[in-house]
Amino acid sequence: MKKSADNRIDRMSIKLALRVFSLFMIIILLSFGLTVRSIYQDAISAAHDNADTAMRQMVRLLDSSFAKLETAPKVASGLVPDFSTDKPESCYDFLHSMLVSDSALAATCIMFIENYFPEEGREYCPAVFIADDGTVQHYDATDAGFTYLEDEKEMNWKNGGGGKNFWREPYYMVNEDGKRQGLRVAYSLPLYNGNGLYGVLCAAPTLSWIDSRLDMYKPQSDCVVTLVENATGAYITNPDSTKILYRTVSADAEESDDDGLRGIAELISRGEEGCCVSHYPQKQYVYVTPISRMGWSVVMQCPTASIYAGARSIVTAHSLLLVVVLLLLFALVTLAI
Repeated sequence: MKKSADNRIDRMSIKLALRVFSLFMIIILLSFGLTVRSIYQDAISAAHDNADTAMRQMVRLLDSSFAKLETAPKVASGLVPDFSTDKPESCYDFLHSMLVSDSALAATCIMFIENYFPEEGREYCPAVFIADDGTVQHYDATDAGFTYLEDEKEMNWKNGGGGKNFWREPYYMVNEDGKRQGLRVAYSLPLYNGNGLYGVLCAAPTLSWIDSRLDMYKPQSDCVVTLVENATGAYITNPDSTKILYRTVSADAEESDDDGLRGIAELISRGEEGCCVSHYPQKQYVYVTPISRMGWSVVMQCPTASIYAGARSIVTAHSLLLVVVLLLLFALVTLAI
């Protein structure tokens, strides 16, 4: 009878121990779930903050690069010689030296007012540029018909300009054979002498140089960074070269029926910064920040998997730790029983 009573006590002790263990495990699991959820949310928030910080840092670096490019014509404007008015070709030596002194530049030119060179008897625009084959070429761009020449004259000559410096939208350089050379974007600076405004000095980096800065400054290798013109929404840089200047963010949004891209297009048109979730071409966070001096916006697309990678690794580590703790507790209970 005593042995039977002892067995009953032992079974009751085991049941009690199992119940206590089960209750203890439920408490641990609930605590773990709440803790991991909090950690995961904090990690996600931190990941967004880090991406946003990285975006702002990238824009600051880009803005600094563009500001540095602006110094080229500003410095050169103080060095512009008094060109011999009977020798227009004398401009090329100055433009050539300006071009080769800065590796970021791909073209330089000066647009002179009408009859500055009596020999020309017209507006005159000597240009020096680095061709696609790497050679430095001299080019009379007077009759090239570039729209940017008209833009420059409209702003700085016909309207008096007031010495306004400005960047203009990208354009293709065209050589004397009519062949398009690489895309460029020009920064312009009006030139004055004792008689007033006599021309406009332009310095142009290639978009490939700008692309190299985007690759250099972007925070993660799997992020895609593009530049977009605020006024039109057109891509200035894009991994798909067929989209450059001919495709807009709005067109991509409508084609993919993506509300996230529509939100980005609206932010760009207003020159504002922000973030939207897009599903084109994959689920991703899209950040946009304007570069005010350029009238452009930087658009950074980061896959959610990349943004969440750190948070998920934290959850995985905590899950493994829980499994280890559970195994140890199970072993302890087994030995105790």
